[in-house]
Amino acid sequence: MAGPVPDRSVSVDGDALVTDGREIEMDRYTRRQYFEGLCRMRDDYGSLGADDTTSCISIEDVIALAIDLLEQPAEPATEPNDAPKAA
Repeated sequence: MAGPVPDRSVSVDGDALVTDGREIEMDRYTRRQYFEGLCRMRDDYGSLGADDTTSCISIEDVIALAIDLLEQPAEPATEPNDAPKAA
């Protein structure tokens, strides 16, 4: 039986391997920039409020919302007095 397969996503010298085997050259500066970008993204997501982090709505909730909206009386788009007068 073969031993565990080593993780080849990152090699010791800092070059990363993509899943299809291509190698991405990353020097120390590039790795640092990439890491700082990930940290900024983490901080940005961490600062989102409850309204910003709602990512989905269930089908049941959508149906209930649609029923509520359909049961509300329709409002006129414009008042009759607001209509443009013909010249």
